[in-house]
Amino acid sequence: MEPVDHAEARFDDLVATLRQALTIDSVSSAPARGAPFGAGTRAALDAFLEDAGRLGLGVLNDDGYAGHAEWGDGPELVGILGHLDVVPAGDGWTHPPFGGVLAADRIYGRGAADDKGPTYAALFALDAVRRSGIQPKRRVRLIVGLDEESGWRCLEHYFTHHPRPDLGFSPDGDFPLINREKGLVDLEFSAPGHGLDGPVHLVSLHGGLRPNMVPDAAQAHLTGGAADVEQLAHALERDPQRRDLAVARVPGGLRVTARGISAHGSTPEAGRNAAVILLSALDRLGLGEGPTRDWIRFTLGRLAPTDGSGLGIRMSDELSGPLTANLGVVRMDHEGFAAQVNVRYPVTFALDAVLGPAAGVARSAGVRMGHQHHRPPLHVPETSPLVQTLLQAYRAERPDSTLGPIAVGGATYARMVPNTVAFGAVEPGGPMVMHQADEFITLDNLRLALRVYTRAIAELVS
Repeated sequence: MEPVDHAEARFDDLVATLRQALTIDSVSSAPARGAPFGAGTRAALDAFLEDAGRLGLGVLNDDGYAGHAEWGDGPELVGILGHLDVVPAGDGWTHPPFGGVLAADRIYGRGAADDKGPTYAALFALDAVRRSGIQPKRRVRLIVGLDEESGWRCLEHYFTHHPRPDLGFSPDGDFPLINREKGLVDLEFSAPGHGLDGPVHLVSLHGGLRPNMVPDAAQAHLTGGAADVEQLAHALERDPQRRDLAVARVPGGLRVTARGISAHGSTPEAGRNAAVILLSALDRLGLGEGPTRDWIRFTLGRLAPTDGSGLGIRMSDELSGPLTANLGVVRMDHEGFAAQVNVRYPVTFALDAVLGPAAGVARSAGVRMGHQHHRPPLHVPETSPLVQTLLQAYRAERPDSTLGPIAVGGATYARMVPNTVAFGAVEPGGPMVMHQADEFITLDNLRLALRVYTRAIAELVS
């Protein structure tokens, strides 16, 4: 049997195994013994390694930071780099986010598309190649991380103990293939102070869960005299964005909640930012002057524009397109003001082109700026043998496709290994469901990924 025939024969097993994996809440959380990123991520790793061992692959647990499944022989190492951690579920689901529900040929769950679905497809593809009897000239190691969504400490730890592959791919992107990834950095802004010089006091405001997610919810708590609070409630109930706001009267004040639409931080224009909706509504109220009003104006004018223009970093290039900026987290409370902006900058620019102008804007407003989680851009030429091999594997399943490699703002583990690119599993023109409510992968998409990865692995080890 050909490798893809072995893959097809195990498709139902793949579906069942993936659905079970999606029942594990693997959002990073507080460290525990043997679980540096929380008990949920460790449970996901243990399940993956058990599944890989059941399939006959060699497995390793790297101190709860990461793990791998391996097969083959040879001096060179092919790396497949996926991740089992997921972003928080957020709100707005019609299926349980950790239910692994199969409905209408879709498997629903946080991680179905990003990245448990494609990673498990790669696992079963590796098993299919092994079962086919191919005599490999290279080893293949499917490496799974547990901190991809938060900082990549997982693979940074792993690669201090294990060699980096010689080539490979990450099943955490788009088909036909991604060979250009924008640079990534999280900008952090903060300022002291609190309060409004007026009859109403903003006690707290919180919006967003992660810098790389468009916030789908934000909430503010305001207090004041009874008459002032009631006047404020009536004003909010007449706000132009009333349909996105929920106003609740609570003892001594109001709780105002804004609802938006989540999206991946690399495509902020695909969502509706609840923090921006809430801040805009508060700004329209004219609550008085003071540090809070200054911060609201700074955030809306400087941090909210998704093209970076507010920070003076609007830029673009032909290889990868325009910079994007996502206001992912906003906080106001007794400790002061803080916000995080996830920036994806074009591949031909350097980090200084972002940090310099943005820091200048912050200084002029009396705001502190720092940065973290920087990942330099990635660019593997289209002419490389790796890119050509992977494209051929995809086109064998999609012979009508004339698409070539693409550029994205997303960041994948491909940046951590030389001669490595992101390869599927989102189909061209397919729905962008990563980081959104009711995330899913279709059975057709899962089958395509399984077949394409099987072909690719077979070629890479031959």
